[in-house]
Amino acid sequence: MFAKLISLMLSMLIFLGSVYPASLGAKNKDSFSDEDLAELHSVSDYIDYVHTHGLPSMDTETFLKSAEPLKWLRRLLNGKVLRLEESDYISLTMCDELTEMCDYIAENTGLDIAELLQHVPNMNGLPDFCRTVLHLDTKAFREEMYRLRDQAYAEGKHTTGALIYIFAAYFSVIEDVKIYTTPWSENPEEMIVTLDVTFGDGETQTMYAYLVIDPKTGHAHSIEDRGILKLGFDVDVYDLVLYATLNSWQRNFGFSILYDLFSDFGPLFNYITRRYFFEYGGKEWMIQIWKGNYGQITNGAEVGIYTREKGKTGLFYACASDEDMMKMGFDLYHGDELLFTRKPSVHWWLNGFKMSSVLYLPEDLTLDFTIEFTNEELLKAFTDAVDAESAHDLAYEIDGLTFVGKW
Repeated sequence: MFAKLISLMLSMLIFLGSVYPASLGAKNKDSFSDEDLAELHSVSDYIDYVHTHGLPSMDTETFLKSAEPLKWLRRLLNGKVLRLEESDYISLTMCDELTEMCDYIAENTGLDIAELLQHVPNMNGLPDFCRTVLHLDTKAFREEMYRLRDQAYAEGKHTTGALIYIFAAYFSVIEDVKIYTTPWSENPEEMIVTLDVTFGDGETQTMYAYLVIDPKTGHAHSIEDRGILKLGFDVDVYDLVLYATLNSWQRNFGFSILYDLFSDFGPLFNYITRRYFFEYGGKEWMIQIWKGNYGQITNGAEVGIYTREKGKTGLFYACASDEDMMKMGFDLYHGDELLFTRKPSVHWWLNGFKMSSVLYLPEDLTLDFTIEFTNEELLKAFTDAVDAESAHDLAYEIDGLTFVGKW
């Protein structure tokens, strides 16, 4: 009885998480209009409507409403609970080129990134205390931090160097940020995003966001193969698709079923997945596919390849090494509507997440994907795993060494 009660409570939480954006007033013009809702007279009508039209994704107003309760926590952590005149946000402005791209995203998704950037929280409480009460010399502090940053970069510790850079800026008391683009020295046809940051000691420094944008194609990428802002993902702005780079930081952390379990209990993810286990070449393999909603703003899909030593126990698999990667591609559909395409490329984790004003239920999405295997034995091992999987909902054909799947 207790187990059933817990299951019921969890089911209610997951349901509430799935309708969270709508309950906060998401304004998706493509679904849940007052006229359409007036025609729904039963639960089955509502369910049919959702299957056809989807759910509204998280828009700007929804996001800001969800963040509202964090204001008090921010003031508490910032030591500003009783200073109500303190600005809640950092002063931030953006150039026209970037504003136009943000406007395009807002028009097609309902999420206005430019407006969200106007709500970057002011967290200057601790650094301001260090400057005014502890008399921290912020200029001397920055110089020492920059020395340590350069040393880390020279040693190949790029993540450590970036963290030191951010640490130095934070404790310098950030008062104003101007974001703009300038021609990238390595390719003048592309623009690199640049920040002029003004600190509390009056000094203004130019920083680079490691973000490069091609204004013609809308392709936004890092100056390294680490994703924009080193988050692991590049963006095709005009296609509204995010996707992982080949050497994203996620590759260092492998994969465990626990990742899916933690995601499933949160309100930001709603997807279904299938895992196919097999052995080949003295290794245990897992090829996994996903489809669904990510971050309450995208419809997406993933195809991942993972391996580990034969006989190893536990739930963890490493991301495929360079020699185990394969050429993969996919199309994601809702009914007959093609949402987006990922062209075939050699990868260990081919994915794509399409920003949209509408989120479709995972079971209403169709993933057509291909994997080009390196030999017949490896292909046979995978197809045997597909045939043995309990759901039996992945249809496929074989074209030479290419697996053509529909799920």
